[in-house]
Amino acid sequence: MRLITNREEFYNDICEEIRLFVPRAAIRMDNDGEDDSTELELMLYEEDEFRTEAVFKCGENRFEYTHSTELKADSEIIKKRYSKRCMKAACFRVLRMAYPEKLIPWGSLTGIRPTRLLRELIDTEGDAEAARLMLE
Repeated sequence: MRLITNREEFYNDICEEIRLFVPRAAIRMDNDGEDDSTELELMLYEEDEFRTEAVFKCGENRFEYTHSTELKADSEIIKKRYSKRCMKAACFRVLRMAYPEKLIPWGSLTGIRPTRLLRELIDTEGDAEAARLMLE
């Protein structure tokens, strides 16, 4: 599988998401335009919000998903955390479209303690919104 992204520092995190759906995928970072039958393109844009545009091509099939999240960053660490979450969510959702038979009850959570994520969401979003985001 060919992976194209403008945020190469998230390569390992993106690969974790891909392997939820395609466990043995050989994933190569390749931006040179070489053709591949399976390709995932993830582009993160930062404006008033984080927005990730995801396109997954598998043979003749093409799936697209755009995920946005509000830009609430008072430090570079928080900004990086939110941008990574935006990319992982878009990756997960576009692959979910392509592989609807895969049941992954914990969603896109990989390599993270969900309780820490919940605490952060409660602190920044409040109880009700944190619960909604975790369920979503």
